[in-house]
Amino acid sequence: MLERVHLATDDLPIYKHPDFSISLWVNGPPGQQDLRIFSESSTTANNPLFNLGTPNSLAVSTAALDIYIRTDAGTIANGAHQYSTIPVYDDAWHQVVYV
Repeated sequence: MLERVHLATDDLPIYKHPDFSISLWVNGPPGQQDLRIFSESSTTANNPLFNLGTPNSLAVSTAALDIYIRTDAGTIANGAHQYSTIPVYDDAWHQVVYV
């Protein structure tokens, strides 16, 4: 597990900025459930959370990218929990870019 403690003057955590990008390559099999490829949260509160990963439910296409964002207030903003329409987990390399 990688952890970084941020100062109030730091540019991190990423979720405190209205504009940012994340780019990474993914190669994984379908059928994985509730795993993260990128995640950022707080060590002092349970609310702020930014996740890119596999779907947390098998009811969703198990090859989709799951995007989940929770605010400091613990709310999920409209459109903050989405699934990709293009398969990402299909045993092939895919570049994932979140802007």
